[in-house]
Amino acid sequence: MVLVAAFILGALLLAGSALADIKDKSGYEQLKDAIKLAAANCTENYQSFTAEFSTVLKEDGQVLYSDNHLVRYDTINSAKEETTTTKDTTTKDPHMGNRSLYRYADKNQSITKSSNENNYIVTTYQDEKTAPLINKEDNPFHEERIKDLELIFDALVGNLREQVVVKENPDGSKALSGKLSAGQIPALINAMASFITRQEFNGNRDGLVHLASDVYIQEVWGTAKISADGSLENIMGTINISGLDKEGRAHEITLEMLFGLSDVNATAVVKPDLSGKEIVTREERDFDKAYKPTAEKFVGKFKNDILLEKDGRFIKIGERQLEITQLNDEGVQGNFREVLREGYENYAGDFQAYTFNAKFNSGDSNGAALKGMTEQGAEIKGNIHFNGIDARIYLDIDQNQRNNNVRYDSNFRPDFD
Repeated sequence: MVLVAAFILGALLLAGSALADIKDKSGYEQLKDAIKLAAANCTENYQSFTAEFSTVLKEDGQVLYSDNHLVRYDTINSAKEETTTTKDTTTKDPHMGNRSLYRYADKNQSITKSSNENNYIVTTYQDEKTAPLINKEDNPFHEERIKDLELIFDALVGNLREQVVVKENPDGSKALSGKLSAGQIPALINAMASFITRQEFNGNRDGLVHLASDVYIQEVWGTAKISADGSLENIMGTINISGLDKEGRAHEITLEMLFGLSDVNATAVVKPDLSGKEIVTREERDFDKAYKPTAEKFVGKFKNDILLEKDGRFIKIGERQLEITQLNDEGVQGNFREVLREGYENYAGDFQAYTFNAKFNSGDSNGAALKGMTEQGAEIKGNIHFNGIDARIYLDIDQNQRNNNVRYDSNFRPDFD
């Protein structure tokens, strides 16, 4: 609800600022440029800054949900600190109703603290982080979906071109403000708002009114400030939506949102002092490295059970034994054998024993295309995949198994017996 309403509000604010021309560009274009410049500055140019995001959802004046996210970046020292505080009156879970989360990160470690835990979690990295915590790849305006949304905003401008006030201040900054009443809001936007609101306030969640009919946007207003260099400093807005419940009673849903940048190139990110605090220490795992197969982990024997469905139950009739004899960055060698218990020899698969070589696929250091040969000289083709975190090997061959009642298991675990 919050994200979609933010989209609608943003469209209205952008659309509503479309008329006022200052110099060569309209207020609409100036606001878009300011938002894009702020995104570029935060991800590429600012040495430090503080950003705040705040959302409040109300029903008939009473707060249902609020969320505040405060983040501080120091790009010079690669440090970040963020605090999120959430209040949700619609949930019966006391841990979810009022909760907060604190995070700190620098090149060497991260520190987290949840309101639901007594401990600070301190994670030390195996290697110092060299990449910045924020960079130009984090700029949302580089994403295709944001470019598509911009086109939608442009299309929604319509005739909302005379409702904005753009004021240029003596210091070169600009203040934008606008207000739209129900009669000025296009039918398409109203229909979208009505549909989305009724989906959220549908009577299926405790604590929320069930809006059944006559749902429409009653009013939208917003303000924004643009710095002298053309970058967005803050933007805030409110959207009021009216509707009737199943008994015909009127209700008003209000969404308030705020975004602001402050302390540009003057934000200090200080590592928290944990003296006297309860601490749980952890060492970071590099999952990419841990997932990759190594000879130390995988050269050796692996197995799984051969199961037969008989008389309505599963019974073990033998083992599949997989042995990895050689493994390096290029590929792997090994052999496979089915060992059946006495009396079940006729349940052996068509390819009971074979040796194989496999080359790792291009761009995949865990998966390899397999070729092999049975003891009878038949060719085998398939795939083998290694999971270095879960200590598993997955082996599949292209040829079908002969006995349908025997369950083939491609998942092999280490054989420590």
